[in-house]
Amino acid sequence: MDNKLLQAVKEVFPDFDDKIFSPNLELEAIPDWDSMNSINLQLALEEVFQKDFADAPLNGEDTVSDLMIFIKGEKAEAETGTGRMSEKYSICFDKDIIEISFIDKISELGDTQKFLSLIKEIYKRDFPVEVYQWYELLNGTNIWAVAREKDSDRLVAIYGLLQMNFFFMGDEVDGYLCHNTGVIHQYEEKGLFQYIGETALNQTLKDHMLALGFPNRFAVRGHKKIGWQEVGEMHFYHKREFRKFQGSEFERVYEVSEFKEEINEFTLSYGRKTDFSIRKDHSFLNWRISKPNHDYLCFIYREGNTIQGYMIFKFYLDRQKNHKKGHIIDIMAESKEIYSILIRKAESLSNSMNVDILNVWVFEKNPLTETLSREGFSKSDTDYDYSTLLYSHEPSIQGRMGGLAGEKIYLSLADNDVF
Repeated sequence: MDNKLLQAVKEVFPDFDDKIFSPNLELEAIPDWDSMNSINLQLALEEVFQKDFADAPLNGEDTVSDLMIFIKGEKAEAETGTGRMSEKYSICFDKDIIEISFIDKISELGDTQKFLSLIKEIYKRDFPVEVYQWYELLNGTNIWAVAREKDSDRLVAIYGLLQMNFFFMGDEVDGYLCHNTGVIHQYEEKGLFQYIGETALNQTLKDHMLALGFPNRFAVRGHKKIGWQEVGEMHFYHKREFRKFQGSEFERVYEVSEFKEEINEFTLSYGRKTDFSIRKDHSFLNWRISKPNHDYLCFIYREGNTIQGYMIFKFYLDRQKNHKKGHIIDIMAESKEIYSILIRKAESLSNSMNVDILNVWVFEKNPLTETLSREGFSKSDTDYDYSTLLYSHEPSIQGRMGGLAGEKIYLSLADNDVF
């Protein structure tokens, strides 16, 4: 099995040095190891070993030895034991020792460092507290469902829900963006993820409300077990070679430091034409570009006194890969022609900043994909596709989810809190 495991590792990390391959090798010591390549390695393992690991993500595997146990399935056998079944998923932990509480601000825990330690244990990296306080700035609160062991007071799971408003099939609907969800290694594959998720959604979502989520491939099945519905996928389109444009190309494009109320007429009118999108006004957009430790450039397209489009561009230096990246975080336009102009503005910025790759996130059936193709973008073969999931208790909303027209679903990188 070691040879097949090494084969999978080298498929993802072609420059990997065989000499350092050993049971005690920490995965984070592999050059270019990151969360994206963790998923790529899991895909490679599935292909090489012809096994489905969708219910067992690699989050807790720290060494090659852990990987070997993971592949053999010993982890599930050793940790699961005799499981009790709920109606939808297995419960393989003692619910009597777990307490789930709800807080609006992380400061309510009384120990912010404990919260950050939980995040680090789940995601295997540090995040500054300012990022988590940023969520609370949108509506003054952000709901966190937090699971803890009663005896030890140890935090073991989290489920974040950020209040938002949506346009849904001609209606304005209140709801939440699901974000920052996970359990610590000890509770993986035991049903705690589904248990805290179901508890959080039952506690938070009222009638006529819905939730939006963008889980990666390996978390989709766990979400579906508690009732999330998949409505499609978000795809990355990217470009590596950039054209030069005359300044006159952008004579109606203006850089702004913030968005003012005048943009609301355009964004809200656009949103009402969609089957599903996040309701965005100037306050929402200004909150979005205030995320700490991120560099955004904002532009509007103006025809006379009328705004007919906007674009948010982000520059990102990937220090692990020594790549300069440009992200079109958000883009909205009245016409295909204006979309093209704003996309070219992002291309011009990428050229002037010596960016290695420019990308944008778009729903699979959105007509923007056609404009991107005309502008020289191609669908990425290396970035994984995110499933777009919706959740609601309301039968009338659940029934209408299947009728959403893909070409009228508008979502962007700005709607995924990570970017």
